[in-house]
Amino acid sequence: MAIGWLTRNGAATAFAVQHSLPTVMWRPCWEPLRHLDLESLIASQRCPQRDLVVTMIVERLLHPCSKLATTRLWHTSTLAQKLSVERYEEDNSTTP
Repeated sequence: MAIGWLTRNGAATAFAVQHSLPTVMWRPCWEPLRHLDLESLIASQRCPQRDLVVTMIVERLLHPCSKLATTRLWHTSTLAQKLSVERYEEDNSTTP
């Protein structure tokens, strides 16, 4: 747990970070795929399946592993939040 101070209007307030996810260097992998227009090659319109496929491609470029391990890995960083798939689990269903 990290503890720090936040100052607003001259008043200092203590805060503690309970949990944070590491930021993955996903942008260097993602930008060339956007330039190639990969998303429109997968599906013409945005849909959950397209988001999942793109996220799996980016994650596997960052960490080559099995599909199951890929879906488990994206919940250990900010990649799932950035690509809007954080609500999905390994069995391809949404979390409650």
